[in-house]
Amino acid sequence: MKLLVMFATSEADEQFSRAVDKTHRCTVARMAFNATGTMKLIILVLLLAIACSSFGSRIMRGKRRRRCGKNEVYRRNFDGCEATCEEPHLICPDIGYNDEVAGCACKEGYLRNKDDKCVPEECANEFQGESSEENSSWGKKRVCGRNEIFRYCFDGCEPTCEEPERRCSQVCRFVGCACKKPYLRNENGECVPRNVCTSYRS
Repeated sequence: MKLLVMFATSEADEQFSRAVDKTHRCTVARMAFNATGTMKLIILVLLLAIACSSFGSRIMRGKRRRRCGKNEVYRRNFDGCEATCEEPHLICPDIGYNDEVAGCACKEGYLRNKDDKCVPEECANEFQGESSEENSSWGKKRVCGRNEIFRYCFDGCEPTCEEPERRCSQVCRFVGCACKKPYLRNENGECVPRNVCTSYRS
């Protein structure tokens, strides 16, 4: 009888041991699965955070866009250099890709005039210069009219017969022809002496 009990106890211990081993293996497998699932969840959350950040950044950039004027279009990677009525074949230097540089440019078929407005490209026919200046780095001739001088840093603003004391900023928006000093731009777009300006008062 004692031997039978000992055998039964031994058999029970062996079965219990097997059960514990199986439970252990299942527990390890379950933990491994949970760990993998957790990592997947973490990766998913990170990807969502990156996507939301990128989308939010695009929204903010879109909000920073200012409204463009008539015959203008908003362009990314634009530094303000563009063809004008005076320089219809202006070649702008390549600034490379820069998403932070953007602004309003004239639509296709339009050129910027001296009043900073985009007008039909036929305006270029009005400028037939008498003198020229060669820029070897861009390899093209730049022609200016009588009493004008070519400027590489020019924003289109200059004193006129109507505003002889006009103050202009030093923003280099584009290159172009400006009146030589002390000439003033009259209503016909010509550079004339101050005493010739009909609206100028000494």
